[in-house]
Amino acid sequence: MRADVLRDLLLGRNGMEPPPQPGVILNGVRLAGIMDLRGVELGVGLFLEDCTVLQPIKISHARIPRLVLTRSKLAGVEANDARIDNGLDAREIICTGPVELHGTRIGGQTNFTGARINAGTRVALLADDLRSDGDLLLRASFRGGGGGGGGAGAVRLVGATVEGNLDLVGAEITADGGAALLAERADVGGNLLLRGLRARGRGDGGRPDAAEAAVVVLRGATVRGQLSLEDADLTGGGMCALAAEGVRAETDVFLTRMRATGAHPDGVVWFTGAEIGGSLVCDGATVTGGAGGRAVDLRMVTLGRTLSMRPDLAGTSGRDLVALDGLTYRMVPHGMTCAEWVAFLRDRACYAAQPYRQLADVYTAAGWDDDARKVLIAQQDDLLAGGRGLSGAERLRLRVLRIVLGYGYQTWRALVGLALTVVATVILTVVAAQTTDAVQMPPRPGPAPAPADAPAAVAAGEGASGQGEDGQTRHCQFVDQVGLGIELAIPLLNTTRRTRCNLIATSDGEQWIVAAGWAPQFLGWAFATLFVAGYTKLIRPA
Repeated sequence: MRADVLRDLLLGRNGMEPPPQPGVILNGVRLAGIMDLRGVELGVGLFLEDCTVLQPIKISHARIPRLVLTRSKLAGVEANDARIDNGLDAREIICTGPVELHGTRIGGQTNFTGARINAGTRVALLADDLRSDGDLLLRASFRGGGGGGGGAGAVRLVGATVEGNLDLVGAEITADGGAALLAERADVGGNLLLRGLRARGRGDGGRPDAAEAAVVVLRGATVRGQLSLEDADLTGGGMCALAAEGVRAETDVFLTRMRATGAHPDGVVWFTGAEIGGSLVCDGATVTGGAGGRAVDLRMVTLGRTLSMRPDLAGTSGRDLVALDGLTYRMVPHGMTCAEWVAFLRDRACYAAQPYRQLADVYTAAGWDDDARKVLIAQQDDLLAGGRGLSGAERLRLRVLRIVLGYGYQTWRALVGLALTVVATVILTVVAAQTTDAVQMPPRPGPAPAPADAPAAVAAGEGASGQGEDGQTRHCQFVDQVGLGIELAIPLLNTTRRTRCNLIATSDGEQWIVAAGWAPQFLGWAFATLFVAGYTKLIRPA
């Protein structure tokens, strides 16, 4: 059948009566010539089932009640800025040219399930600014890319609006140049389903800032439902795998068992600045590649619920593999225990204080205070171990705080230090009392007995003595020695023992013992002060 005859039949020209509703239905027909319906307004639909169309169908700027191309073999479809009122059915088509739906408005469902579109060096499906009032089903095979025909890539949905679901479950997209799926600023009213997607892209390493520098580009997209890349396989040559910066998903985002391979200088998976109303689930995701940059970038991501992350970063290079600075969530994260999360932040994440603080905050909110303290201590350990530009004095201060107070989160350490100081001081006083005369009862007021050959002034009582009336040194009792040790070590504690027993040097050697008694007094004050400061949270790092 000639294409111009079909055109006349649809328009009711050249003596032909316009067909009744639903329209012209052709089955198994071979259509020769160019089907040119550009700019026309048809009153009936066009149904081509199991047909062969040798030239591209041109319906740009036209209005058609319904278009059905089921199981047909086509050379291409040009339907830019067209209006299709009751849906587009292109199931199982085989197309050797591009399908262009730029700016097209489709009422109802758009269905490409089972289609195979190979556009050579052109974009296989060009649907920038498309408006679909129903679901957009792209469970199909697309191959394209290179230059020309609307830009590089295989499937373009830049600025598209889909009121229902955008469904690419099990789709296969191969881009010989640029992005496999480019859906920047797309607005999806339902779910964006990329489960089981197989996408291959090839980028230009010299253009790392190009919009198509990723296999799947969802930059700035809005999804009212779920965003799912479960079991997706994204492979990029000279480009990253997934670019979803600034994406907004009102419920959950699933990256479960996703396999992402890329070779971009800035990493493999980008979610910077994303807003997710539910949870982000990355369990079992495998990220491979990277050129020394961040494998996964989750900086400044906001989650309405929680994070579940247990990725495999096999094959990535460098220590700073996951960027989490600014990532916020409201509930205790899943996928790993507290110890595993701490190890992950220490060994696999770019250092920043905020991820540790965020994790500690949700543990605290859940009443898991012990886990929160472990996380905060681990953050300071990571800071100290990495140096991070710390001065020598700052590193020394952190080491002392680590030992004495656990950075202010384990105040019991100061009490242990104080107790050890008391024990050491008691031992010092008891040993000194047994081996020297440095521990004795202090002199009492009044004259001291003097030897027979002493001067008269001394005998008259001009000096006081620690000796008894018999001239012998008055040693302290054991309980007084213990009380003296406790009073020396614990500030503000008065056992009244120092009025009955004290450190008194009567020789040069005993002066060192008296001087040694100053050390426990200093340590006692230090441990007590640190305990109070830690207990009142005055000494905790900011």
